Amino acid sequence: MYNVLSVIQASLRASQKIERNLSMYALTDEIAGVWRGMEIAIPASHWTEAYAELSAKLLVSEQRALVRQADLKRFTTYKWTPKREQPKRIRGNRGNHVSTKRIL
Repeated sequence: MYNVLSVIQASLRASQKIERNLSMYALTDEIAGVWRGMEIAIPASHWTEAYAELSAKLLVSEQRALVRQADLKRFTTYKWTPKREQPKRIRGNRGNHVSTKRIL
């Protein structure tokens, strides 16, 4: 899986499409999910026929064509922000709780 991720990152960098706030977790989760689906839907012989005989240059050009179609907005991270303060209660019965241990 790490090799697949490295190839994808290199392709994104080469096409200058990679963003600083790209979530590696979201990207690897997407790859893993799609990989499982493709293993079920597409037989291994199809991949052999399509890509095994390609030269390195043709394989790189195929990767670049696929990278151009990638929508990376789905895989962005969000800037961390502190948790908002909870609003004060204006109603409710506070302050009269007694523990069961004290009663016993």
